[in-house]
Amino acid sequence: MRVLIASNDLTFNPSLVSAYLERGHEVTTGVSNFALRLGRYDIVHLHWPEELVGFGANCSHVGRTASALDLLEWWSERSVIVATVHNLIPHATERTDGPEARYFEAFYKKVDLICHFSNHSRLRYSQVYPTLNSCVHVVHGLNNFSHLKVFSKGVDLARDRLKLERARPVLSVVGAMRKVEELRLLRTAWSLANHRGATLILATELPWGRMRLGRRLLEKAGYHLWFRRLDNVLDVGGNVDDETLVSLVEASNAVIILRSGEHLNSGLLPLALTFGTPLVAPAYGINEETLRGTRNQLYRPGDARSLGAAISRSLDTNLEDARVENLVLSQGFGWSSILDDIWDEIAVVIKNKASRLRE
Repeated sequence: MRVLIASNDLTFNPSLVSAYLERGHEVTTGVSNFALRLGRYDIVHLHWPEELVGFGANCSHVGRTASALDLLEWWSERSVIVATVHNLIPHATERTDGPEARYFEAFYKKVDLICHFSNHSRLRYSQVYPTLNSCVHVVHGLNNFSHLKVFSKGVDLARDRLKLERARPVLSVVGAMRKVEELRLLRTAWSLANHRGATLILATELPWGRMRLGRRLLEKAGYHLWFRRLDNVLDVGGNVDDETLVSLVEASNAVIILRSGEHLNSGLLPLALTFGTPLVAPAYGINEETLRGTRNQLYRPGDARSLGAAISRSLDTNLEDARVENLVLSQGFGWSSILDDIWDEIAVVIKNKASRLRE
């Protein structure tokens, strides 16, 4: 079969491409091939609806969304459309009743197979988009980041590379920080936690760009005052390469997922588990489904005391045992397993669509 992964993503796509290739399929990637209506494909695999209109505020742009839906309709007449669900609403919006959410709903109505990483994801879609309940949904396991394993060095060599003391506990925050509330949550929790000589590494893009100038200046000033008072916090910036990212994850006693409220998914969950690294994660949805009963630590989202206590518990956890447990947990994860989970559904859709097209 010929597969078009209509995305420019370099985070999820490499392992997804490999999984399709392992099954013997021919794979092409890129939004441009989708937009230009190039080639003939049996399967078109999509990630983010907002990628087709441009990330940012464009999910509320009538012309852009209409063009994207027209494209999707064109492809749906020629290919099986598979969509992996990553978020409930576009990244740049908070509302589930605005034009952005209406675009999401219209988008998924044109999809043949809507794929969820968790039961929580499927449930939230049924609540927010009840008109989609007649569509074909499938819930599968987590992905992994197997393509990044080439950079794996283990805990000690990762700490050597980052010039960190081997015996010093390390916690890290990696990836984009979406809200200033998440930064405040971290600052307060870190002040409340019993650090036990630990270092906190911030390898994250701080959320200044989404605020008005006056508030941005105040928030930045507060952050810098907090940062300068501490000698156990390192800010290495958010634009790190893949090798450095893997070193940070492997060097950490735990990766902290910051959330002031509930979100659908986080790529940090499978990223940490790919390398066995423990997590400090908000206690809801996919995190609870995956981590409850393990040595990973959960906290109430938005609750600084709960997060501070979870950080302290993570420092009491035997790192070697937790890593072994997480690696065992993640053995069944990956895009190959996901394709195994959804392939029977894809085969049914292919058969049904072929019958309709012949009529």
